[in-house]
Amino acid sequence: VADLTVSNLEAPAEVEILQNFTASWTTANIGQAVTNQNHWADCVYISPDNEYNNGNDTQIGCFYHNAVLNAGESRPTSINHAYIP
Repeated sequence: VADLTVSNLEAPAEVEILQNFTASWTTANIGQAVTNQNHWADCVYISPDNEYNNGNDTQIGCFYHNAVLNAGESRPTSINHAYIP
């Protein structure tokens, strides 16, 4: 089974409304098998708290992958010019 994880997240600690910025990270498959899809999205959210998906998070950008991720493989990714609406 594939097991995707995110590491090396880099983004500004604070961003003003309508200010462009870059967020970058590495997606790795730490599982024992290739991903079963050749397309998926890594999306970036901002949140006023440390909980995801409790109704107050805002998606600010996505990176769309168009290839499988083999077991043990990782891929650096970034979103440039993302901004907080």
